[in-house]
This record gives sequence, C-alpha cells and structure tokens, in this order.
Amino acid sequence: MINKLKNVYRQLNRSIFVGEKLQSNINALSYVGLAISFCTLITTSMNIIQGSYFMAVTTAFFCAVGIFTFITCHYFKKRTAAIYAILFACILLMTYYAISGENEGFAILWTMIVPSAVMFLVSVKHGIILSLYYWCLFAVLFYTPLRSYVASQYTETFMNRYPVLYMCAIMINSTAMIRYHISVLNDMQYNDKLTNEVQRLTAIEIERRKQIENMSVQMIETLANAIDAKDKYTNGHSYRVSEYAVLLAKKLGWSEEQIKFLRYEAILHDVGKIGVPDVILNKDSKLTDTEYKIIQSHTCLGGEILSKADTVPNASDVAKYHHERVDGKGYPERLAGEKIPVNARIVCIADAFDAMNSDRVYRKALPKETIIHELKKGRGTQFDAKFLDVFLKMYENGELIIEKKCNG
Repeated sequence: MINKLKNVYRQLNRSIFVGEKLQSNINALSYVGLAISFCTLITTSMNIIQGSYFMAVTTAFFCAVGIFTFITCHYFKKRTAAIYAILFACILLMTYYAISGENEGFAILWTMIVPSAVMFLVSVKHGIILSLYYWCLFAVLFYTPLRSYVASQYTETFMNRYPVLYMCAIMINSTAMIRYHISVLNDMQYNDKLTNEVQRLTAIEIERRKQIENMSVQMIETLANAIDAKDKYTNGHSYRVSEYAVLLAKKLGWSEEQIKFLRYEAILHDVGKIGVPDVILNKDSKLTDTEYKIIQSHTCLGGEILSKADTVPNASDVAKYHHERVDGKGYPERLAGEKIPVNARIVCIADAFDAMNSDRVYRKALPKETIIHELKKGRGTQFDAKFLDVFLKMYENGELIIEKKCNG
C-alpha cells in the first residue's frame, strides 16, 4: 500500500504539461487570467456601487492577480510565477472569506470550484494541497473553540455538515483527477515509446538505404570504369562528363536530388559501348560506314540495358538520347528541341566538351579557343542554346575545374 502511494506521489510530481501541451497550458492560463481580471473588475465596480468597500478591495486584489497571470504567461511565458500568484491569492482571500463569512457565508462556496480549476489548469498535486488546506481551515473554524467566533456568520447546520461534505468532494474530485493525471502520463509514455521506436526504425531504414545507395553508386562507378577501360583512349571519360554535367546543373540552380541523379545518369551515358567490339572502339584509322553504325548503336543498347534501372530514373533516356541534336539531325531517333530529355541535352554538351578537351590517339586535346569556336558553331543546332550559353560562360570564367581521373 505504501509503495503504491509512493508511486502515485512520484507520478503526481511529473508534469503532464510538456512540449506543445506546455505551450497550450500557458496560453490557457493567460486567458484564464484575462477572464478573472475582467470578471473581478465588474464585481469590484458593483461592490463599490453597493457600498461594500472592503469586498471591493478583495475583488480588486483578484483583478490584479488576473492581470499579473495574463502578463506573465502571455508575454513572458513564466508559468511558475503565475501559478504561485494564483495559489497565494486563493489561500489568502479564501481564508479571509471563511473567517469573516463575507456575503453571508456565500463567498466560501468558491472553495468548491477553485481547487478543481487548479487541479485541471495547474497540477493535480497543487489542487489537492489547496483542497486539504481549505478542509483543515474549515475543521479548525467549525470544530474547535474558534467555532464561537464564526458562529454568528454561519448557520449551525452549515457549520456541522460543510467540512464533511467538503471532504467527500475532495476525495471524489482528487481520485478522478489523479486517475486523469496518470492516464495522461501513460498516454505520454506510450507515445514516447512509439515515437522512439519509429525513430529507431527510421534510422535503421535510412542507414539501410544509405548502404544500398552506396552499393549502387559503387556498382555504377565500377560499370562506368569497365566501359571506359574498353576504350583505352577515353579512359575516365564517363567520370569527367558527369562532373561537367553536375557543374552546369548547379549553375542552373538544380536541386540536390536532381543533381544526384544527373551525376549517375551521366556516368552511365556510354554504358551501351559494352556491346561494341573492342576492335572498333580502339581502331585508330577511319571507321567504315558499317563500323560507324555499330558505334552509333551504343545509344539504343544503352537505353535498353538501363530500361529497368528504377534507382536512376532517367538513365535510360540519357544513354539513348545524348547524341540527339536540337535541330533533329542526331541519332538514334532524330528528336528535336524540347522533345529531347533535358538531362540528355546537358550530357550532350558535357560529352562533346570532354571529347574536344581530352587527348585522342589521332590528336591532342584542342586549344581553348578552338573548343569555344566549335561549341558556338553547334549553338542551336547540335546543342541547346540556353544551356550552352551558361556552359560557355563557365568555361571562359574558369569554372569547369574538376579533379581529373586517368586520361589516356
């Protein structure tokens, strides 16, 4: 029994006003303070009109407490200061009302309401303490030698029965509010456990996704390296194209999510070359028409290979359409203008730039002036004009600096 009481006491010491509930309670107390000040201001005026000046002083005191509560809660968010001001006022004035029998003893009936309001708005513990104080006050006044002092203020029946009835009210109200307090605490604990479990599972899921994403990135890079290794003269090409495409996308103000996928799509843009014979890829003489068509087929093959790659949404389109031209003279489907996927248009520029900016078996990397001239020559025909203009400005300003991997 003692352990149960100790447990109840520990639970009553735990506030149910935390987080959003605390802010809501502070707001509620500020509105209660405003309501108290408004009502007591009216009663103060009525008491003055009726000539009850001392009663007017007490109601004016309550009005001041209401204003103090509103200010401390609404403007300063000081709940504790407001609570002790309310409790002090309730103890002080209700003690005076009980001893003096103000309003022919009617004022004492507020002791039935005030503790309940304190239990609900402040805390059950404070409300019970206030209730017990009132009961002890009535017991001392009505059942001790002090009875003769207040006998003229109350009826004999009231003095005999009110403390007993009040004690019954305390027991009923306190039991109900204790159960309410414990119920709210249990709900809070359950919600906390649920929230913690959700956070734990979410963290596990995020970590799992990171691992899968890291594995996917490693597989993508490994595949790109394998493709580039087939062509000894363009080793590192896929990486460089992806870096140039990313720099352009950042300049265009793309989101991190869009840039992340563009990076992977650009790395995989030449994945179709895996199906092109090495002898054709590494041929250092002029290609025949048949060999050139085989080279061109890498776009359709790449699109087919990546058609099921759900983790990189537009990889298939970039692989298939990065050799399309905005004038409709590209391959494989002669798409034109806006019909070419936007990511493919960006990779097209990065791809052409790296081809001119890298050494080949038949030539060294082209001079900067030549690269700029060739890119401008393709403006609006091979390349998307608005993307190319930004890319050229970045190149001229020295913004296309990447950490280069091996370049044959």
